[in-house]
Amino acid sequence: MKQISLTIFLLCLYIFSPAGAQESSPAGCYISTGDNDWLWDSPPVQTKAAIEAVFDCLQKAHGVDRIYWRGFQSEYIADNYLVRPENFLYYGFWMWEKRLAKEIGTSRMAVQAAHDRGMTIWGYTALFDHGAQAASDAAKGIGPSPIEHNLRVKHPEYVPVDRYGIRRQSGPMEFAYPEVRRTLVDGFAALVEKGNYDGLMLYTYVEHLNIWFQDEYGFNDVIVEEFKRRYGQDIRTEVFDRHAWYRLRGEYVTQFLRELKDRLRQSGKRLGVAIDPQDTHYPAPWLCVKPRDFLVTGRIYLDWERWVREGIVDEIMVYCGGVTEAAINDALAVTKGTPCAVSTVRGPAFLPQHQHFAKAGVRNVMSGAYAEIERGCKEDQTGEALKGNDPLARMRALQQAAAGKMEVPAKDLIAALHDPNLLVRRQAIRAVVDRKEIAALPDIEAALDDAEHGVRCKAAEALATINGPESVLKVYGAIRKHGNFQFANAATSALANMPQERTVDLLKGLKDEHVEVRRVTANALGRGLRRPEARAVLLDAIADPDAEVRFYAARALVRFPGDAQVIAALIKGVSDPHPTVRSACAVSLGSLCRNSPQWLGQTDHDVVGALTGAFRSCTKDDDWTFRPIGNALLALGPRGKEALESCLAQRDDLILADHAWRILYVPVTGYACVMADEGKALPAYRYHPKLAPNPKPKLQNPKPTEPVQR
Repeated sequence: MKQISLTIFLLCLYIFSPAGAQESSPAGCYISTGDNDWLWDSPPVQTKAAIEAVFDCLQKAHGVDRIYWRGFQSEYIADNYLVRPENFLYYGFWMWEKRLAKEIGTSRMAVQAAHDRGMTIWGYTALFDHGAQAASDAAKGIGPSPIEHNLRVKHPEYVPVDRYGIRRQSGPMEFAYPEVRRTLVDGFAALVEKGNYDGLMLYTYVEHLNIWFQDEYGFNDVIVEEFKRRYGQDIRTEVFDRHAWYRLRGEYVTQFLRELKDRLRQSGKRLGVAIDPQDTHYPAPWLCVKPRDFLVTGRIYLDWERWVREGIVDEIMVYCGGVTEAAINDALAVTKGTPCAVSTVRGPAFLPQHQHFAKAGVRNVMSGAYAEIERGCKEDQTGEALKGNDPLARMRALQQAAAGKMEVPAKDLIAALHDPNLLVRRQAIRAVVDRKEIAALPDIEAALDDAEHGVRCKAAEALATINGPESVLKVYGAIRKHGNFQFANAATSALANMPQERTVDLLKGLKDEHVEVRRVTANALGRGLRRPEARAVLLDAIADPDAEVRFYAARALVRFPGDAQVIAALIKGVSDPHPTVRSACAVSLGSLCRNSPQWLGQTDHDVVGALTGAFRSCTKDDDWTFRPIGNALLALGPRGKEALESCLAQRDDLILADHAWRILYVPVTGYACVMADEGKALPAYRYHPKLAPNPKPKLQNPKPTEPVQR
């Protein structure tokens, strides 16, 4: 759910919008709460006061009358998904999301705050993205894929599969199965009704990278049989009409939306779908993937014109990501004379040359970035605004001061750190940091104990720039008192980037009795400034009784290349009882010993032996650790590859052979799609143990496909 690229894109729209921009159409705001609950610089929505302050800004400064709230998705996931604790980072995040949704009740607060202000509020969630099998995300070395819909877990046959039945897709479920449609209709509609949302908006991109080539998935029995009934072709073995296949899969999406709309209509709730502006008939790309026309969902035809004609949808939202004008015009033409509305995700206002969209009633939807919301009112202010009663004016004045557009005495900036409005206090922290007001240090440290979580996170971040002899220890104290996932992340970033003179205090954190302090410290030592003094304490930490501390220590030790003790500790860690620690040690070894020569020294020999033994122990079909360990082996060079080829060639353990095939032929990194050419990828299947029961003693591997980096 981390849409940093979306935030940057829309922030640029804001920065470069001319001052004469106007807004006369309905206005909305998309609040991607997953991002807000992870990224501490995003507007805070974790408490009642924060939500109300944000909604006040949106309504008063921007005329927003509708919220698109992604907290709906977090609540749905909390109730319907498996969350894997082996992924320490994301498990912490999803437990934080569950606490916000179920204990604190932030979605309930948001719905109430919107309705109290005369606004409507729609839930916002994924049409196709329903989590992933454990191994899908394991290549990153941080653990298995963190979440997966319970229906995918119990019924993997509902997950789109390749033509050979070997690889299954990450994200979607196949809508051709009635139980998939029924489960999602029941779950979505029940939450819309229970949560008192006014509607539900569905987005179409998928946040996964485990796809080999564009048309890899979608060969489930139900699709194969229906296509053969209609067209007389077996899509697994014969040449066939790809576009007819895309449309067939899309028909089942239409049927799902039809069934969902019928259910929502019973309670008077509305339904919308966000379409891609560049190719409106296919799912939107995840903005983190390049090139943008590579769809990790696969190509599924979305007949949105039919949805409008049949009254299946009440709103078509033109999503962001490139030029949107043509798609908005198409949506206006199709919806003309129908009750279906049109909206678009853009900057905070339509530009002057786009006022015809405003006049046509297109709803402009802001992204909800801090530069939009926490700047306060639109008009420039004078220094007197800081003494006034309007928090929006005070926020704007502080923004101007931070940007050097207005002179404000340091004492007034520091005083604003104690403003009654939490958004003003956050903006004041930004201002004193940008101005490097060292005199503000005591007040920033005091803000670590602020009544509002969103202020505490900003205070921790600020201490990376403005800090003193007590700052590290004060951060540790705040972790003990206020620790949660988001604050721990903010504290980690701050500690990682504190100057070298704070290193002695920082290292004390790895000896702290409080486990969360040790976790944050170990994580921080693997990021930001490189601190040679950390080597000894990290070597101790890789034996910490807490597995998460060991995990972060193993990742941090990669910063000490050529160190025999570090290599020895990581080799020992490959046998750690916890799978995530084993994975981290393997990834670090793969990085430190990358591309070893054909003739190996004793250390290299030990590394190859340890990783080979660990890989051969991955004998269960659901053992996701084969991916990071196998990738580490492959990174070692010829000897590592030989070990993998040996695992592929044997037939005593078909699971082991399958794992080796995936490492050798499908080079997943976790940070990029492979994006192979289909004609070059398909021949690799001839070496899979399912299709090659009697392999040749020596395999001739085609050159692995190079992943395309983000």
